[in-house]
Amino acid sequence: MIINIALAGRNGIGADILDATKNVLLAVGVKFGHSFNFSEASIGEEAIISFSEPFPKQSVQICKCCSAVIVGALCSNQNVTSSCSQISLAELERALGLYSNIRLAKVYPALIDLSPLKNADSIDIAIVREVLGGCYYGDRGYQNGEYGREAYDTERYSEIEIERVARTAFELAQERKQKLCSVDKANILLSSKLWRKIVHDIHEDYPDVALCDMYVDECAKQLVKNPSQFDVILASNMFGDIISELSSGIVGNDNLFPFASVGTTNFGLYGAVANVQQMTTSLDSNPIGIILSSALALRYSFNLNKEAAAIEFAVDKVFDIRAVNIENVVGKAFDKNSDTNDISLGNNIALSALQMSDLVINNLR
Repeated sequence: MIINIALAGRNGIGADILDATKNVLLAVGVKFGHSFNFSEASIGEEAIISFSEPFPKQSVQICKCCSAVIVGALCSNQNVTSSCSQISLAELERALGLYSNIRLAKVYPALIDLSPLKNADSIDIAIVREVLGGCYYGDRGYQNGEYGREAYDTERYSEIEIERVARTAFELAQERKQKLCSVDKANILLSSKLWRKIVHDIHEDYPDVALCDMYVDECAKQLVKNPSQFDVILASNMFGDIISELSSGIVGNDNLFPFASVGTTNFGLYGAVANVQQMTTSLDSNPIGIILSSALALRYSFNLNKEAAAIEFAVDKVFDIRAVNIENVVGKAFDKNSDTNDISLGNNIALSALQMSDLVINNLR
């Protein structure tokens, strides 16, 4: 099979983690008999410098000509201008018509001490967030009110916006544990009342999935109190934003986790959850999240489930305490008391992104 993927965002350590991911994909191609074609798209800081905008039309077109886009970093930490610091992938998601963001949060048994929770075992959650609507894109403005200056943001959702992201969540739940929790604030917000009504209407098409409703504040509490009860969580743009960040917090290291933004076709945008603006050198580059995002690309954009599972298995083996001495792999990189994001291998010898990708490749099965 010929697989066309765009690589975008070589800012800062983006080049290192993209090259590491590319190497893993090439190894998968050799193992399973696929041919990868990679195109380069300039986005983020490098695009601002060259084209005076973060997502130039020519780069968006390069992305659209491929079946998947893997994003490295939008900015470097060496020259973060005020305009660069405001760059958001949301603009690219809108340009590509991708309305569902899938974010994974999983606790690896060997890294369970990273979590601040005592009951962190068995956490494996997928958050499906609607990303093109809601109050982030509704009417907004300033006005003079009875008590002086006022500001307002409007939460607005249409039936089709809710239906399409709900179908993404139900279909994902079918592939996992057949459990879906829809998050809203239907006791107060009209937009949430419609959200709940549409989700329940769509549920009739997915009778094999167990659906529950939960207010967003209760969901936040339950994620801390009993996170293993969740499988797939569906939420609006703002609620999903908050729940996604909380899920990273309970896991303890968002460098390890991928995201996928998808729409009505197999085309998708993939990357790592981590804020890679914090990392500046190749020895600070943790590529695991973006390597796992390439597995999502193989699964969602190319229907290559066996190949995706091979990458995920390899990552599991890298962090399997039975296969590798955890004291030698984790080092300060995964010290829950450390703010660094690098990966160390014994005696404070740091692994580069490429060296980490070699570990993954060596464990491909």
